[in-house]
Amino acid sequence: MVQKQIPKTILKYKGIFDISTLYRFIAEWLINEGFEFQEKVYKHKPPEIELSWVARKKITGYVLYQINLEFHFYGIKDIEVIKDGIKRKMQDARVEITFSGKVETDYPDIYGERRWDKSAFTAKLKDIFEDYVIKKDIDFKHVDPLYYYILKFYEDVKKFLEMQAVGELS
Repeated sequence: MVQKQIPKTILKYKGIFDISTLYRFIAEWLINEGFEFQEKVYKHKPPEIELSWVARKKITGYVLYQINLEFHFYGIKDIEVIKDGIKRKMQDARVEITFSGKVETDYPDIYGERRWDKSAFTAKLKDIFEDYVIKKDIDFKHVDPLYYYILKFYEDVKKFLEMQAVGELS
């Protein structure tokens, strides 16, 4: 099994936005891109919220992409904002979102077993296959594209936050 880590990308933002709308936007983005995700951590101790998500997508029967998201909201204050003539409840807060990921080969099935690790012979065969046959394929066809995919995700979240931050305080 090869696990190629993608470097972390951190988004920091301070301003006015709707946390629940941001939450929905990110969840919908992942679902629309074919990822299944789980919320591993949810800590809410006002005025802070911490979340940890793991999103996974099977690319082939042998390769899986995983995106990890760590959210930390600080100093959350509820405020009312007038946007497009409508009064809305939003939050004034700081947020830090850490995007990271990995490409995993021979990922576990629903029972937690890997196909190629069932015997010493197939495990050795898998090592040779990954080290000599598909090493460049993994790096260039999977690791690089996942890295740029995460950067696009990062940019979409940045655009979303800028759109949501416009309003007049009431």
